[in-house]
Amino acid sequence: MILDIDYPMRGSYKTVGCPIKLSDSPAEVSRPPLLADPHLQAREMILEIDYPTRGSYKTVGCPIKLSDSPAEVSRPPLLGEHTDALLNELCGVDPDEFKRLREDGVI
Repeated sequence: MILDIDYPMRGSYKTVGCPIKLSDSPAEVSRPPLLADPHLQAREMILEIDYPTRGSYKTVGCPIKLSDSPAEVSRPPLLGEHTDALLNELCGVDPDEFKRLREDGVI
């Protein structure tokens, strides 16, 4: 059985002449022809990201291009990667309390 992701919406938007389509699934984005599309590459829509535990992978870039404020696409953080800075800078946890929380297995 082939699933048609547009099926639930087909009647509603096509009958009123709306030129839209549902977003492609991640499986569709990872298809080689799409990844090699020169237009998408020129618009930096297909980016290669390095991830420490996974290696290099392709992901979708930001579709909105603003010359005065370009978007930066980066890898997601590792589990706990920013815990120290968040607790210290945003929550005001002092180093001694942070050490105690770590020793107690809280973090």
